[in-house]
Order: sequence, then C-alpha cells, then structure tokens
Amino acid sequence: MLAKSTRFAPGVCAVFILQLACLSFAGAAAQLEQAENLLEKGQYEQAEAIYQQIVSQYPGTDDAFAAQKQLTFLYIAWDRYPQAEAAYNQLLASFLGHKDIAQAVHDIAYRYRSVNKHEKGNELDQYVVATWPDSDYALLGQMDIAKYYVDQGDETNAEDACAKLLTNYSGHALTARAIHDVAQHYRYTKKYEKANELYQFVVKTWPKAEHALWAQADLIKSYLAQGDDTAAEAAAETLLTKFNDNPLIARAIWDTGQHYRDLKKYEKANQLYKHVVENWPKAEHAVWAQADLIKSYLALGDDSSAEAAVKKLIADFSWSEHIARAIHDTAWEYRRLGNYDKANELDQYVIDRWPKDVQAMWAKMDMAKTDIALGNYAAADKTVDILIADFRDQPELPETIFLIVEQYYTRAFRNQNEGLDIDAKVNLRKALSLCDRIVTQFPQSLTAPRACRFAADSCRRLGEYDKAVEYCRTAIDRWPDYKYADRTKVMMDRCLEELQKQRSNPK
Repeated sequence: MLAKSTRFAPGVCAVFILQLACLSFAGAAAQLEQAENLLEKGQYEQAEAIYQQIVSQYPGTDDAFAAQKQLTFLYIAWDRYPQAEAAYNQLLASFLGHKDIAQAVHDIAYRYRSVNKHEKGNELDQYVVATWPDSDYALLGQMDIAKYYVDQGDETNAEDACAKLLTNYSGHALTARAIHDVAQHYRYTKKYEKANELYQFVVKTWPKAEHALWAQADLIKSYLAQGDDTAAEAAAETLLTKFNDNPLIARAIWDTGQHYRDLKKYEKANQLYKHVVENWPKAEHAVWAQADLIKSYLALGDDSSAEAAVKKLIADFSWSEHIARAIHDTAWEYRRLGNYDKANELDQYVIDRWPKDVQAMWAKMDMAKTDIALGNYAAADKTVDILIADFRDQPELPETIFLIVEQYYTRAFRNQNEGLDIDAKVNLRKALSLCDRIVTQFPQSLTAPRACRFAADSCRRLGEYDKAVEYCRTAIDRWPDYKYADRTKVMMDRCLEELQKQRSNPK
C-alpha cells in the first residue's frame, strides 16, 4: 500500500494552492499527470484536490472520467472507504454510458482486491458480469471471482464460478488465459487434481493459444508437486514435441528446467537446458539456459563440466545483449560457493570486455565484497575509488556502494559476536567512511538518507554519540519524508541520553 500523507503545514498549503492555480491553466492532461505523480508519492490531499478540480472544470469529458476513476483509486489507497464508495457511485452516475466504464469498474474491483477487500471486489466484478456480459472485463471479472473462491478453499462456489467461466465465455479470445489463471490458483492452493484438469482442458481446447503452452509447462510442475515423476516426464515430452513451433517454446523449456533445478533434479534440468541451446541457439533464453547449466553442474560438484560450459557460454554467446550479465551471474555463483579465484576471473573478464556496462560496475562491487570478506581492505578501498571514478554517471552507483557498506557492517557484527572488538571497530569505521561518501557525493540519490542513518548507527556503535546525533539531525533535516525518519529520531534521542550520561559521569 502507498504511504499515508500528512496534513499540510500552512506555508506548504499556500504554495500548493498557488501550484494548483497554475495547473488550472496547463490543461487536464498535465493536471492528471501531476496528480498521478502525487498519488504515487502518497501525497493524497494534493492529488485529491487536483482530481476534484478536473471533475469540476471539465464535466462529462474523458478527462473528468479519468479523474473520477483515479479519485476512487486514491480513496482506496488512503483507507477512506466511505469516500471511495461515494466516488465510485459518482463515477456510475456521471459516466454509465462511457465506452471504458466496464474496464473502470473492473479496475476498481482489482484495487479493492489489492488491499484484501475481496468481498467488495467480488461485488463490483459481479456487477460488471451482469451489466456488460459481452465485454472482456466481464470475463476477467468472472475469472477473478473464481480465483478468489479457489484461494478461500470454497470448493462449491469455486466450482460454480469456474463452470460459469467455461459456459459463458467458451468462444472468447481470453478464455484460455482465464482458465489457465484459475488453474494456477488451484495449484498454488495444492488442489493439484483440479489444476491438472483445467491445464489439460486448455491444452486440448485451445492447442494453438499461448496459454496452452504455459498450461502444458505448468502441468509438469503440478505433477512434480504431487511427486509423480513419471507423469511429469510424459508431460515434459509433450511440451518438447507438441509445442516445438511455438515462438515462446525456448522460454517455456528453460523455465521448466529452472523448476527441475529448484527441486534439485539436476540431470533432467540439464537435459532441458541443453535442448534449448541445441535447438534455439539464437534465442534469448538459450543464453540463460547455458548459464544455468553451469550452475547445475556446480551443484552436482562437476567442476570440469561446469568449466566446459563456461567456455561455451563465452565463445558461443558473445552476440547476446545479455552476455555480460550472464557471465557476471556465473561469477556470482562461483563466489557464493567460495571459489573466489574463478569468480574474480569471470568478473574481470566482464570489466575488461564491457568496461562501461552496468554489469562491470556490479562485478567490481562483488570483487570489493570478496576482498572485504578475505580481509584485503586496501584492495577493497582501491576498488571503491575506481568504482566511483568510472561509474559516477550510473544512477545505481550509490546503491552499489551501499552494498559494500553492508558487507563491512555485517562483518562488524560477526567480529563482535566472536569477541573481536578491535576488528569490529575497523569495519564500522570503513562502513562509516563509505556512508559519508554517499551522503556528501550523492546527496540527491535515494540511497543517501539510508546511508546517513547507517552512518549515525555506526557512530553510535563506536560510542561516538555526538557524531551520531549530527548524522541523525542531517538525515531528519534533509530527508524528512524518509520512511525511517521516525526511527532516526528515536536513535537521536537515545544518543542524546547517552551523551547526557557521559557528561554527568565523566571518567
């Protein structure tokens, strides 16, 4: 849910009223865009005022329709359900004949579901089904009603809702998708037999539909969840043969391989990965299949096969726009398994081959984290300096540096638990230094308030309460809307208490 707004201060209110007056001359499109931005930020009162102005200023227009719909969304996000109900009723009263009204009501139902108001969502979707039975949104509403009952374990109502979906929309273009989605919810709630029945129905009834492909792939997952490896194997064979000409087949087989690998059924996963690489070598998912084949070999402890697969990844997929990420992901897996030399070798390959790519930035970050884990602080410091010099224009750079901060911070906690207080202080000071660089060099970044708060906490743990208070005040003053501003205030108060104790009891 979006964050709640606070009441305006008088000065802020005056500024906003002036902005609102200026917006009235900018046209409804600009006002709608401004209101949507405010809504996303949780600034509900400002957004509400703009939407109300549009409704008043452009009555009966598409813009007023959009504003009235957004008003309903706003009140739902704001937990103001009586106002949401009133806004919805006004939408129907003013725009019942609008060409997009069925979609609007269904979208409002979805918003209610997103805040767990499913009964209200059902009420609105049932209204769509009854009032606009031939619209796409009637089908989607009936689908959502069925999914709700499945999730609730209400077998009778779920069966009825699903039967109505099949009966009333058998010839609709979206029915294959809708039945597949309901089947997914049966599988998620471990009603595998019913899920399988619906998957098979989709495959049989709409064999050329996209969701027939996904139904067949998900049928494999359902059989595996039941522990029926034989049926899963047969379903996988059908996927490989019956859907061979589907444009999404490479992705579906790769995804199935992922599922087998997640279940630690590595041999079958490898078979599927190889099938993708051999049959669709220029498909995007061939790259991921080759990269995941490496991970599968590593999980089996087959280092030689993994090494050969790495060489193939580098040699055969240089054409792919995803190759830098695939190699870096492979390095990450080697690093996770403690093979730092191989991880660094692959990361260095990314850095040398694609020095300005964002993956080179992440590769340098991972190498710095490894140096920290091994206690090579000088090397880590050098890497951070290079990171900042080479990727200053990357918007993700502050977050990248902060991940290194977390590595120092985590290491400090481990030191403390092991009784290594001197080492803990070294790591806290390293974390503090990087936090300070983020705050001073990237003050406009989303990471800056978090870094400032971590700097304060590092000082607190070092017993430097005066500095901790300074960082807390900086965080509160510069970023008053930061989601942890209240916690920062609590930290500052506790540090002030500790300072008072120190002054009262000097050593």
